[in-house]
Amino acid sequence: MAQIESFKLSGVNNSAHFIFLKEIATRALADEAVSKNCAAQLSALDSALKAEDECFSISRKSLATDKIVQADSFRDKLYSGYKKLIEAFLDSSREEDVDSATVLNQHVIDYKINVRDQLDKETGASVNFIQDLEGIHKAHVETLGLTAVVERLKQANEMVREHINARTDERAVKTAGVMKQARLASDNAYNDLVAFVNARMLLEGSAAYENFAGFVNTQIAQFRQNVVNKRKGKKEESPTENSSAE
Repeated sequence: MAQIESFKLSGVNNSAHFIFLKEIATRALADEAVSKNCAAQLSALDSALKAEDECFSISRKSLATDKIVQADSFRDKLYSGYKKLIEAFLDSSREEDVDSATVLNQHVIDYKINVRDQLDKETGASVNFIQDLEGIHKAHVETLGLTAVVERLKQANEMVREHINARTDERAVKTAGVMKQARLASDNAYNDLVAFVNARMLLEGSAAYENFAGFVNTQIAQFRQNVVNKRKGKKEESPTENSSAE
């Protein structure tokens, strides 16, 4: 008599964990025998998955995210405005303005900061860019009267950094604590459902449950092949990659 295999979901990422269990729950709900005779266990799994999904959504979305978007947009506008001012000074009638603008324009070209770049990349490049404007290029900035603009650009970039750090800290706490508990609750609910189905198959015969059991075992086999084994493969490859990199 076919039974649902024992299977542990530890060690996989949050997305894979949720998707696997969600597919099982959806199939169980659609199965007449399981949904009728294992209603309490299925309800517990459904509730656990809703809680896990909520934790997963929170871990991806932070209140700091909206602040990052706003600060990033403001910083990009300041940077674009700074570039346009430098370009305008290139056509100045004052020779000293043109000389300073030429140096600062080349500085812009050298850094190649793109406001569409990945957030951390742009932020890091902007830190060094602004340090140059406050250091080796300070005299040129003062000549063009752009000290206040540089200061505002620095404040905007620091604001982006602060919000990124806040979001990282927030996510770390939530992922390590709440998500771990949510996953454990889902695992326990899944194991209870499997144990209950297997028990009914022994007591009542497998006919009414064999389609569901076959589906779950197939999902387990595919998950092991496509997720678990690939993850193990990456772990085995990493020491070789590291040694070659050294």
